[in-house]
Amino acid sequence: MNMSPNFLSTLDSASSLGLVLFSCCLYGGAAVWIGAHLAGWLAPPPWQAVAWSEPTTDAAAERIAAAHWFGAPRPPVPPSLQLSGVFAVGKPDGAGFAIAEVGGRLQWLAAGTEVDGWQVAHIAADGIELARGPYRHFYPLSMLPAASDIIPDASGDMPPLPDSSGDAS
Repeated sequence: MNMSPNFLSTLDSASSLGLVLFSCCLYGGAAVWIGAHLAGWLAPPPWQAVAWSEPTTDAAAERIAAAHWFGAPRPPVPPSLQLSGVFAVGKPDGAGFAIAEVGGRLQWLAAGTEVDGWQVAHIAADGIELARGPYRHFYPLSMLPAASDIIPDASGDMPPLPDSSGDAS
């Protein structure tokens, strides 16, 4: 067997190249294996639980109603009230109060007071204005009968006036 020195040098460089490739694969495989096992400890979980909040039925109903699926929205019906008196003389800012019959009983109403879902927006000398969202409704002051309709004239039968002299009989 005749081996030339050139063949040995080729064999030596091939074996060292093989040794380098083998060691690279060994170290690379070890790095991948270690990384795969340490990733579970060092990395965040791939998913996180999210707490879902249940939507309120009122919010869902408001959202559906705002969509106007069945045509233009109808304005809400204003409350039934009879305005008896307004005390807002000389107050252009709407301050003051009013007396109204709501649901069969007298209530005093100030600016900001709520009546059946409507809010008193403005009090004027001739009535009050209630608001609910973009809708507004004005209630005029009830016209009371004139004093001549209440007090009979002198020709009619009137009871005698009490004596103001202080004599008790």
